[in-house]
Amino acid sequence: MALMRWLLLLGLCVCVGCTKSGAPLNAVTGVVTLDAKPFAEARVMFIPQGATLGHGGEGITNAEGKYEIIAHRAESRKGLAPGEYKIVITRVRQPDGSPLPPGAKTIEIPTKETAPEPYCKPYETPLRATIGTEAKTFDVSLDAGK
Repeated sequence: MALMRWLLLLGLCVCVGCTKSGAPLNAVTGVVTLDAKPFAEARVMFIPQGATLGHGGEGITNAEGKYEIIAHRAESRKGLAPGEYKIVITRVRQPDGSPLPPGAKTIEIPTKETAPEPYCKPYETPLRATIGTEAKTFDVSLDAGK
């Protein structure tokens, strides 16, 4: 009988541990443009600052420059916890400007950053966002001449 209780308790713990619960996240979407044109296939990263909880998140822009943030370490949940974030935008290409091959690792092949500085540098980007308790649209207009 004691063994049955332990198995039941273990099963309950496993089920509770597998739920997608967690802190409430707020949707974060937007559009990234470079010189007023959609900046496709760019990685948009939101990095928590100060007392902001969580691990941040990121999204990839589509052909229209649109992105949607997926929280890091949150089982693919969309959005971010409320707080202050630094925004970094990168787009790595092959030296000829073509996209990286599927599954390629940037450490294994020559690459170049095509997002303008300082937006692609985590310690230099001036981009910031405050995420509240409701959905947030954060559009970013980058200037290649900056």
